[in-house]
Amino acid sequence: MFILRTLPFILLISFPVLAKEATAIVTVEGIVVIPTCSINGKTSDGLSQTVDMGLYTANAVIAGNTKNINVPIIVHCSNPTILKGISLSLSTLGAYGPVGSSQPGAIKTNLKGVSIGMKWKSDDTPVSLDAGVKKQFPNNDSNNYDASMISKVLPMPGFSLTTMEKGYFKSGVNAILSYY
Repeated sequence: MFILRTLPFILLISFPVLAKEATAIVTVEGIVVIPTCSINGKTSDGLSQTVDMGLYTANAVIAGNTKNINVPIIVHCSNPTILKGISLSLSTLGAYGPVGSSQPGAIKTNLKGVSIGMKWKSDDTPVSLDAGVKKQFPNNDSNNYDASMISKVLPMPGFSLTTMEKGYFKSGVNAILSYY
């Protein structure tokens, strides 16, 4: 009877004594790469470009009779791994601040009363110039992205033909492209 009571205890003790420990080395390898992206077919200038907004009379600007101008931002990323997408963040450049809530997506120019309205070509929504806001362009299985904008010369609210400055105008934005 004593043996039957102690046998399970002896069996439980004897199995761990028989266990052995093995050591192995597991090697993990990989490559971290930075995607090589070209913008508008160029890898050196990147997003830097000058856009000709056209020539307009003051009457045409005040009346809103200006053209929609395509601002191409075509991004191609060549990489053996597919990206999830890219994002573009815009911010004001120097004195060319946003017009305000009366003209979402519009920036001031060097001429009082003249602004540039900007919309995303992909969905016709005004661009955001708020800090930290990024417009995302998800991958379409090709690593090619169309982040183009449509820009238009606009009169600023509260200006008339007599109060709007006339002449050569310029403006600009900072653009930061990132990928995810």
